[in-house]
Amino acid sequence: MKKTACTFLLLAVALHAAAVGRNQLDSLYHRIDNAIARSSEFIAIREARISNLRTKLNKSANGRDRLNLSFQLFEEYKSYQNDSAVSYLTKAISLAVSLKDGDMADYCRSLLAFQYSSSGMYTEAFAMLDTQKQSQLKGKALAQYYISSTHLYGEVAYYTSQPSLQRQFQAKADSCRRLLFQVLKPDDDVALQYREMNYYNRKNFVKALEINDRRMKNLRPDDHQYAVVAFYRYLDYYLTKDTLSMKYWLTQSVLNDIENAVMDQGAMWELTHFLIDGGDVERAYRYIGFATDCANRFNSRMRNWQITSTLARINKIYEQQQNKTNTRLRGLVGGISLLSLILLAMSFYSHRQHKQLAAAQKLLKQKNHELTASNGQLSDVVRQLNKTVKLLDDSNKVKEEYVGRFLYMCSIYIDRMTSYRKQVIKKLKNRQYDTLYQDTRRLEADERETEELYQNFDSAFLHLYPNFVEEFNLLLRPEERIQSSSMSLTTPLRIFALIRLGIDDSGKIAEFLHYSVNTIYNYRARIKNGALGERELFEDQVKKIGIAK
Repeated sequence: MKKTACTFLLLAVALHAAAVGRNQLDSLYHRIDNAIARSSEFIAIREARISNLRTKLNKSANGRDRLNLSFQLFEEYKSYQNDSAVSYLTKAISLAVSLKDGDMADYCRSLLAFQYSSSGMYTEAFAMLDTQKQSQLKGKALAQYYISSTHLYGEVAYYTSQPSLQRQFQAKADSCRRLLFQVLKPDDDVALQYREMNYYNRKNFVKALEINDRRMKNLRPDDHQYAVVAFYRYLDYYLTKDTLSMKYWLTQSVLNDIENAVMDQGAMWELTHFLIDGGDVERAYRYIGFATDCANRFNSRMRNWQITSTLARINKIYEQQQNKTNTRLRGLVGGISLLSLILLAMSFYSHRQHKQLAAAQKLLKQKNHELTASNGQLSDVVRQLNKTVKLLDDSNKVKEEYVGRFLYMCSIYIDRMTSYRKQVIKKLKNRQYDTLYQDTRRLEADERETEELYQNFDSAFLHLYPNFVEEFNLLLRPEERIQSSSMSLTTPLRIFALIRLGIDDSGKIAEFLHYSVNTIYNYRARIKNGALGERELFEDQVKKIGIAK
């Protein structure tokens, strides 16, 4: 009896702990949702700091002050906008050279190599490190050189697919790390970080967490370094499979990144995988969408590649759920169809019985009326279900068409980026900096790609709804109807094509078409003013174009 009581007590304690952990995680996710909603405020704070530094830089005529301000701007930009960070660090190098401050110039060059490798620009990172003479470096410039080299070789070793190259690059990373420990103080945070990772790789949780405690000791939760150390703490708890502690410290890292307007959202990307594995796909989709916006602002090719794979995983899960829904609907339609056949058979049988049983004619007549009414209701249900299946098929058709277009365009853009990267590398090797600068300033390619995007959209949409223009014009008064070619859409038609696809928010339409929200609103109002019927019902009628009546 006592043993049974103890078992129930332990079970109750375990269930209570699980409930507390679930509530704690829900609270943390709620905080992340609120932080994302306020992300524009955090960005505005960082932008204000940047604007203040840029104003000081523009007004300053002192070379040393301009160097310090350029370096401060790099610090603000390095986790916010990669291109700007590279730009200001390059400016700092030029200023340091002009001031004959060789140590500062070498330090900035090593930092630039680290910035390159952190954003996946490995060729540029190797090129920058090759410009430095290791024997002439000293102090923090030498330490940063080893830090950048260790990080670069480690990244290349991690992402290479050839075992021999992986061993070669990892050996170089280990060699640079050993040299780094010779120039760093034992209590330096970088030294502690590498020691922590060493214990982590050896699966020594106790020692790794001990080092992490030392790193965390003097940090405030609003310091950006707190996010980095919290992420390493998440990795440490990963060794023990303590899911609650892992997610707690990972969400702490995510919150700190959002509140500090950090655009290189590595922790958020990691969190989405936890959410997907836990079945919370909807939240994962929202979070990866936010991470995508941040990655686009930061402009890191490596983070974009990682996010693309996560989006593909989420899309696959959605497809599986859609297939299950379609299967259930087909089963429901089949069952109702079978029921209809049964009811029709019953109606025929009742009719025969009506002829044979003259004495029960009145009763059978009443039953026939009831069966007829039931058949009518079932027919309505079948028609409604057929309409629903048609809508689902239409939705699948739209999805498949646009997924195909999306994959095709992604392939084209990857090829273009590869070609452009090769041209950039070639011109860098040939020192054609002016030509490269002019090439990057041209807007024709952006305009051409935007036009190509619109042409692809028009082609796909008109393929899906070939009679859209004709049916759309039938909703307008004759004098208000819009003329368009058979292969492309005008701007007003494009706006209402997006509305037909379910995108009816003026802000999202404006982003897609590169217009202001006010311009989109004016287009919509002007077209609705020319409607044949009630203008309030016009957009609902547009959304029904192409649906079988």
